[in-house]
Amino acid sequence: MLYKKLYFTCRKMAFLCVLLCLAGIAGAQTNKITFNHHTVENGLSQSSVLSIAQDSTGFMWFGTKDGLNKFNSQTFEIFKHEEKNKASLSSSQNINALLTDHNGNLWVGTQNGLNLYLRESNSFKHFLRKAGDNSSLSSNVIRSLYEDKQGNIWVGTDYGLNKLLKNGRFQRIEGKSPDGTVFKNHLVKSIYQDHEQVIWIAAQEGLTGITAKDNSYAFKTYVHDPGDPLSLIDNDVISVIEDQRHNLWIGTHQSGLELFDRATGTFKPVQPKNTGPYAKTSNVIRKLTLDKEGKIWVGMLDGINIFDPVSNEFILLKHDADVAGSLNQNSIYDIHKDASGSMWIGTYYGGVNVYHVNATPFREYKSYLDRNSLSSNVVSAIVEDAQQNLWIGTEAEGLNYYDRNTGRFRSFKNEP
Repeated sequence: MLYKKLYFTCRKMAFLCVLLCLAGIAGAQTNKITFNHHTVENGLSQSSVLSIAQDSTGFMWFGTKDGLNKFNSQTFEIFKHEEKNKASLSSSQNINALLTDHNGNLWVGTQNGLNLYLRESNSFKHFLRKAGDNSSLSSNVIRSLYEDKQGNIWVGTDYGLNKLLKNGRFQRIEGKSPDGTVFKNHLVKSIYQDHEQVIWIAAQEGLTGITAKDNSYAFKTYVHDPGDPLSLIDNDVISVIEDQRHNLWIGTHQSGLELFDRATGTFKPVQPKNTGPYAKTSNVIRKLTLDKEGKIWVGMLDGINIFDPVSNEFILLKHDADVAGSLNQNSIYDIHKDASGSMWIGTYYGGVNVYHVNATPFREYKSYLDRNSLSSNVVSAIVEDAQQNLWIGTEAEGLNYYDRNTGRFRSFKNEP
């Protein structure tokens, strides 16, 4: 009678309940970071993902070495330059930068100009350098895009920094530090504004802080000094980020991660407390991104380090051929946190990897020849007893008892 009652009252919800109850078991066993992978086999235009953004409607966008991709969580829509279509992308090659501004506009930085995506017509407006026009871009090779807290859009190129004006023209940002260091025509790799409203420029020629002053700007550039151990360790600066305690962290091309002391103008290389397989590895840094917990994800040539700026400890994430949910490729180019806190990873050969922070870990239980398994894959009902163990009814293969403590199954069948 018990079995019949379970069968008729719970059959419709049984399979879902099994997944949810057993997912709780799996979740209690591990807090490992696992990734889903989106590759050319799933429709991505090309495997080298150089830039990532989420638009105002929730779609994810990926810039690759060949094509721009719009992703709706299931399929990709690909945009490329079309020779006979002036409203297509200005270039398909090396889409190094993507930005969604506060108005919901999507900006696309390519090897040949800046593009504004026009959602209604599914087309693009182009902004290009024009020889002899100093109110156009300083270069068509776009390397970085950033919107500051005042709504200004900054465009970093391989030959200078530009600010987009409200009239659609550009102001080329140039200046000189108090020590005489000139900021002009730098290769700008990333742009960041801190809580003091300083715009930090990570460039191949050093780190520069730009502060608005009346109708002009004040500049301060930091470079490596071989005679000063507290100077910037590497002039080739890749990425800058501020943590939740307003510390400023600097990622360099060849020399790792540094902490910048604004008060003294000095730099300190980061040395992790922990050692062994979970300590940081590569000094070649490509991206710094803050996650929802305040930890810094450090994208490197050889994996990802999750750095806790409070404990000064690193957790290393790398590809593991024996783990399906590991990174599928170690060479990291971009890391983007979406509106839900999920972390999207652009790799150089493996497409996109994503860690969904709110994902429920499911573990699948099936019927096998092994006696320690379900007696059937057709589950009709489930109930939890007072000891929180599970009784699982199947179709034609009897009743199963799952012991949470031992992780073992026991089956009961009618034997006439």
